[in-house]
Parts: sequence; structure tokens; C-alpha cells
Amino acid sequence: MKRLISILTPFLVIGFIMYILIDFRRVEVLSAEEKQAIDRYRQELVKGTLLNKNQNDGVFLKQDFDQIATSLELLHEHSHYHVFGPEWGERLANPAREFNKIQAILNKPMYKGDTAHQAFLQSLQADLTESRKHIGKRLGHDILDDLATLVFTNEITEERQWSNAKTIQVMKDLGVKLIKEDAKSGVTPPGQQPAKAPAGTQSNQP
Repeated sequence: MKRLISILTPFLVIGFIMYILIDFRRVEVLSAEEKQAIDRYRQELVKGTLLNKNQNDGVFLKQDFDQIATSLELLHEHSHYHVFGPEWGERLANPAREFNKIQAILNKPMYKGDTAHQAFLQSLQADLTESRKHIGKRLGHDILDDLATLVFTNEITEERQWSNAKTIQVMKDLGVKLIKEDAKSGVTPPGQQPAKAPAGTQSNQP
């Protein structure tokens, strides 16, 4: 038995390595143009200007963006754990809870009724549904990896795109300003009247 195991072990190791290499062939290396297109919305956060003149605001409130980013990173780590092993990630006791946190944000009336960003929100919803359906598997991992490192992140450093995520395609095609300006920038949240500055004071707008 030991002799049989010693004979089969090299073949099993080679087979496992080949499986990983074949699986990794699906990875798409982002071109400079694609990375620039995805990165444009980050630049908008710094410059304070809009990419698309038909858009009058960003998509998410800052606290909602941060919560989605946190949940996606936890789900990303959970997927790493299952796909690549414990040394590469950390298992969540209840991954459904993080998906539910994101869904609760997307179900807010301000996002459900946001017609200006429907392409982005619908693509994000589709990607989340697909990744949830395949949580713990390679397909789910690749979508979560892209969402966590190319969309909901403070800085895009990843050079590779792992999936055919619909959200990424929208970012390439349109560019989207993801975070709404806060009250200090003079942008009024939906449904609210702009606050009047006290007499004798100046506006803090840039």
C-alpha cells in the first residue's frame, strides 16, 4: 500500500498543479486603458468633478460605500479560505450575513429609485447574486475578488481581473462616481432642502 501511495503521489501533485494552472488561465490582465477607465472614478473623488455630465451625483453615501467595501472584503477573504486554503484567507461563520448587509443597503429607497445609476446598480446586483450562488467556489471567488479590489476599494492596486463581472464592464464603459459629496461640499442629499448659511458667514464650498 505504501509503495502504491509513493508511486501515485507525484502524479497527484502534478495533476493538482495542472488543475490550478488551467484554472488560472481564465485570469485577464487589465490593459493600461482598462485600468485607467476603472480608476477614473477614484480620480473624480479627488478632483471633485463628474465623469459623466448626465450624472448629477455619486452613487453611494460614504457610510454605505464603506459598509459594502467591508462586507465584500470579508466575503473575499472567506472565498480565499475555501478556494486556496486556510493560509490564504479567513472563514466566515455566517457569510449570508454579509450579503444581507449589502442587500439591505441596496434596498434603501434612495438606491432603488436612483434611475441615473441603474446600469451600475443592476450590474452590481447581478454580480452579488451570482457570487452568493457560488460562494466558496472559484466562480464566486473571482467575482468577489474583482468587486473588492477594483470597485469597492480606496485605491486600485490590482492589475488583474479575475471574472467577467458585469460591474467591472460598466466601470470600463462609463466610469462611475461611487461616493456622493458630503454636506460640506454643498451637495444636498436627496429629499432635503439646502441649509442656509448663518448671516455674516461664508460658504465652505471650494
